[in-house]
Amino acid sequence: MKMNLSIRFSQIFIIIIIVLSGIQLFTPPGEVEGLITPDVNVNVNPSVIMVDVSPRGTGIATSMATLTNEGPHQVTVNLNIEIEGYDASPQNMILTLGPYGERPVLIGIMAMLRSPYRVATGEVVVTVKSVNSVPVPVADQWVNTAGFQVQTMVYGRLILEAKEPMIKVWPGKSYKIKFHVFNEGNADDTVRLKIINREELAREGFSTALSSSGSRPIAPGEDIWMTVHIQTPKKFYKNDYYTVDVQAVSSDESAQQFDYSVTVWVWGIYVPGFDPVPALIALFLVGAFLLRRQED
Repeated sequence: MKMNLSIRFSQIFIIIIIVLSGIQLFTPPGEVEGLITPDVNVNVNPSVIMVDVSPRGTGIATSMATLTNEGPHQVTVNLNIEIEGYDASPQNMILTLGPYGERPVLIGIMAMLRSPYRVATGEVVVTVKSVNSVPVPVADQWVNTAGFQVQTMVYGRLILEAKEPMIKVWPGKSYKIKFHVFNEGNADDTVRLKIINREELAREGFSTALSSSGSRPIAPGEDIWMTVHIQTPKKFYKNDYYTVDVQAVSSDESAQQFDYSVTVWVWGIYVPGFDPVPALIALFLVGAFLLRRQED
């Protein structure tokens, strides 16, 4: 009995000493967590995201953000993508990471097809909302970020059409075929014309030439006119159809190439030194003069 009393007095004495020294026997829930400094890292790979906005592309590109909890506590975070000029996902995504846990998150970047070329810088923003299920006050929320870059890919796209898709020319005559070139790409380009079937036309007796052997600059959305010179075969009589196949060549080797074919109807009689147009005019005048004489 005396021994039990001694033990009780000892316990009471220890409690009195602890109380007087200011040591708490019990810690209210949440106080320890409030003193914890969370350590959540985020990394983006690849950090440069290329978006294909060409007509043959999707306008969507992806990367991977990896979140790593470097501490021994469970944390709940909010993940958000911030970037101007693009649509991005995810937005306001809630994730829970266990102690020393890791979580990959797929990042999606979207742009409209045929968008202009541009470069933008974005961030993955990770905000710690709670530690060990205890909410963190807004003023004390811990934030970490990782930067990345988005580039709209350059693409070339030239539209080609002729002013006259079909022409009629006398044998041995020269003619200028006008071509309209439009830059539907999203960046500055240079364009030159190429006569695809030049050798075939030469075997048929045609002579062909370009108005300029070099390239001409053309801005996005801009259109220009370019000329192909032809001289028809010098045959005594012709009544045949040919095509002059022309291609608009972009400085972008990956650009889609556009071809256009102009039909040339070579018809009439060729006489060296004889120009059929003035001759026909003169013949018409003579005929009109003779008809007037008969009426008089």
